[in-house]
Parts: sequence; structure tokens; C-alpha cells
Amino acid sequence: MNKRQVLIAILVVFAIAVPFLNKPYHIDDTVVLIVSQKILDNPFDPFQGVINWFGYNAPVWEITTNPPFLSYYLAPFAAVSDFSEIALHAAMMLFLFLLAGAMFFLSRRFTKGSLFPLLFVMFSPAIMISGNVMRDVPATGLAAAAVALFIYGTDREDRRYLFLGAVFAGLATLTKYSSIIFLPVLLLYPFFKQKYRLMIWIWPIPVIMGLWCLHNQLMYGQIHIVDLTLNRRDESGLSWQDKVCGAFVIFSSMIYLLPALLRDLYKRRDMFLIESKYFIALAAWWFVQSYFKGKADGEYLFWAITGAVFLFIILIDGLRRGIAYVTNRRDEEAADSLFLFAWLCAPIIFSIVLVPFQAVRHQLNSLLPLMLLAFRYLEREPRPAIHAQKIWLVVLIVIQAAMAYVLHFADYEYAKTYRDFAQDAKQKWVSEDHDTWYVSHWGWQFYADRAGFKQVNGGEVYPQEGDILFWPKFNLPMYVFIGRDGILEPRAEFLELEKHTPLEEIVYPGTIPIRVMNFRGACFYATVHNNLPYRFFQDIELETMRVYRVEFEKSDDPASTEAVEPPNQE
Repeated sequence: MNKRQVLIAILVVFAIAVPFLNKPYHIDDTVVLIVSQKILDNPFDPFQGVINWFGYNAPVWEITTNPPFLSYYLAPFAAVSDFSEIALHAAMMLFLFLLAGAMFFLSRRFTKGSLFPLLFVMFSPAIMISGNVMRDVPATGLAAAAVALFIYGTDREDRRYLFLGAVFAGLATLTKYSSIIFLPVLLLYPFFKQKYRLMIWIWPIPVIMGLWCLHNQLMYGQIHIVDLTLNRRDESGLSWQDKVCGAFVIFSSMIYLLPALLRDLYKRRDMFLIESKYFIALAAWWFVQSYFKGKADGEYLFWAITGAVFLFIILIDGLRRGIAYVTNRRDEEAADSLFLFAWLCAPIIFSIVLVPFQAVRHQLNSLLPLMLLAFRYLEREPRPAIHAQKIWLVVLIVIQAAMAYVLHFADYEYAKTYRDFAQDAKQKWVSEDHDTWYVSHWGWQFYADRAGFKQVNGGEVYPQEGDILFWPKFNLPMYVFIGRDGILEPRAEFLELEKHTPLEEIVYPGTIPIRVMNFRGACFYATVHNNLPYRFFQDIELETMRVYRVEFEKSDDPASTEAVEPPNQE
């Protein structure tokens, strides 16, 4: 093992995590932290009580869509640090170390041991920005470690590593249910290696999940994953076409490797891929334009088309190299390619078919096999102008890493608006003469609760005349007027309130012209419709916090709107 490369991998983790240790809690961090607090209250009942996530109280069981392993892991750190951002983000570095270590091993196993695959994964905006205290990076790190350990155990027929790999996969599934896809992924490796008797060593995965399901049945009288699967409706209303387009723009905007692949296509005179990429580009352009009825702008089309080409090149090369396994099962290289191809397809298909909406974090499990297959192509012999190729890769990783830092800073600034406003508003607006209320959720909810503001509870608890209400502009305000049973029943006076001139508007403009989350074209955490994970040169503020004095207009016949159930955005 190259100690120098191991040291570099460790330094990479510090480089991407330490500058953002004090990042404010953001997006679904709040749900994870609320569950951690409930675990501290009663370790055996993580889903106890209620949570006001959509503007009305609902059982935690119904709101959360994932199991609580991460909340259990973070609970002791939260207890000793009083939910310190620095402490919890430092605790989250463990999963980045797992991811880096797994990628380091897998690069040595499936490529020529270059550090480039590790660098492109770790310095991806997908990994860097997603490193909040949400479940996605932890699940990815645990799953990556599971694959690395299971492969190592299979190659050496060592049951200790097979068992440990399956345990890590089970923990990944207890972090995010979507990690269950790694059960068939792990099975495939010994299958392709014709070591069929080793396939039994995936048994810890169903055992771990079975114990969690048994806990659910004994504690709640039902099983959480079964309830999610059978009784929850997909309220997003998004088609598979929307999620395919989202996947295209995610892959190209998160990994800047396509220029190096295109260069090698032409250097090798790989005529099949050279000619077919034009067809794929045209097909992607037609697909996007047809689906969005010509409303996709040039920036969206660029990322969608390049993403389709990028994914096509990698998938087709992996498949054509793996197809030899059908006729020669002793072909180790073909078996490896076919395994990586299947591993890459699993999370992509899962996110398109079973996940309600597309998001960057939903494709994190795709990054490792994507990079391994890409570098298997780049390192194939004969390698044209190796020195020039390395220069291209260095230039591309520098550009990608620089963009990742810029984007993470933009996301940091956005998250910081809520922490800053909560601290300032507590000093300025809290008084014994009135109550102070807020609407909306995400990280804003954590800081508003900490500041002592009351949350509007649709159908049950509303502000009174003369109270102060804080209303963020971009933080899903349409979900705060919720009646009983989760039905949207806006009170007329609240709808009118937004039309009035607020007492104060605090605009947070941002220091760089890039936006990552405003639902005006930039949606890193929910890449839906013709939104991109990030947008350049948007003349839109990060957030505007509005302060209202509650003054109701008297009416005998209040306005009403059609009842609509809000989708679960967790």
C-alpha cells in the first residue's frame, strides 16, 4: 500500500470538510436532529411524538421517510455539544473517511491505482455540498465501504471481510432505505466470479433489517418500510421523463470528466462511440425540448445533453467490455466491467423508478462505479499520449474542485441567512407584549425553534392580533397553511397578510452570482422540472425574510381554496 497516497486521501477529507465545519444546519438536517433529540429522550422510541414539518403537527413516523441510524450516531455528539454545528459536522467526517478509503481501495482494484478517481469523487459538488447532517453522504460512505470489504473478502475468500461488508451494507440500509439496492449489488460480485457459495454471506443485511422491522412491529404495531411502500402515495406528480432529465443534468454538472473522455475517443479513433455520441446528443436535445415544450433554456440544454453523452459513453463501454463474460466466464476483466455496469445501473434505475423526485443526493451512490468505469476506459491500452492525458485530468479536477468550493460557499451563504436572521430577530422582535411566530421549515426551523419563536400550526394554533410573524420568501411558504389531516386549508387572513407591506424586509443578496436553491431555476436539493442543481448569473437574492404585524381583516365569509395534500419533501 502506498502510504503517500493514503496520506493524500486523508488530507482530501480534511480539505473538503474542515472549511465548512461551522455550516448552519440546512434543508432536512432539522428532521435528523429532531429524531436525535427524541432518541436522547427515549433511546428505544426514535419516532415518538409529533413534528411540525409542513405547517401542521403529524407523527414523526409519518413525516420521516428513512430509518434512524444516523440520528442514533449523532445523538451522543449532540448531547455533549448542545447540537453544535462544528461538533456534528466533525462527527460526519467519519463517513467521508469511509468513502475515501473505499474509493482508494476500489481504484487500486479496478483501475491502475491512480488517485484521479478518488479526487473526482471527493471533490465533486455532489459530495461536498451534500455533506450536511443529512443521511445521504453517510449512507453512501457506509455502502461504499460495504462494497470494498465484500469484494476484498470475495477475492480472498475471507469470511471475516464478507461478514463485515454485509454489516456495513445493513447499516447503510438503516441510514437510508434506498441502500437496500446494495443487497443485489453485493450478490453480483461473487456470482460473476463464480464463487457461488460466498453469496450466502449477504445474510447480515436481511438480519439487520429484520431486527429493525421487529422493533417497529413491537413498538408501533406496524413496519415503517412497509407503511412507506404500501400506504404512502407519491404526491410529487413527477413523471419518469422529468427524473431522467434531472439525472442527465446532475451527472454532467457534478463531474467534469467528459472533455477527457472525448479527447480519448478521438485519439483512439473509437468510431462507434464517436459517431453514436452525435445521435445521443441529438436524441437528448429532442427529448428535453419535447418534454419541456421548448421551455428549457440554453444552460439547461447544455448540462442535459452533455450529461446524456457522458452517461452513454460510460455505460456502453462498460457493457461492451463486459459482454465477453457471456461467452468466457473466466474473463476476469469482463466480469469486473459487467459488475461495475450493474452497480452503476442499480442506483440510477432506482432513483428514476422509485424515488419521488430527482436530486443530486439521490445519485451519490452512482459516483463510484461511474468513475471506475470512466477510468477503466481512460487507462485502456494503448493509452494515447499519457503525459498529455494527465495534464487534461489535472486541469479538469482543478476546475471541478474550484467550482465545488464556490458552490459550497454559495450553499453555506444561503443556509447562513436563517441562522443570522434568527439571532438578529430574537434581539429585535421578541417582547413580552406579543408572541413571535414563524412559518416554513428546513434549517430555518431549527434556528427559529432555538430562538424561542412559535411555529404556526395549521388548524390548531395561529398568531393573534398584534403578534409578530416571520415569513421566508423562498422556503416553501405554500405548505404552512395546513388544516387537520394534512389538508391544505389556507385562512383568508393569512393569505391577505402576505399582500400587506411588511414591517421589515431583510434581503440577503449573496456575494457570488451563483444560486443553488431558490426554485427559480436552481434546486440542488430537488432537481425537478427545468431546474438545475445550480445556476450562473442569477440576479435573485439568496433569501428575503419578511416581518409582519398580524392584523386580521374581519370577514363573515373567509376565502377558501381547493384542498390539496402537500408532498413529503424530506
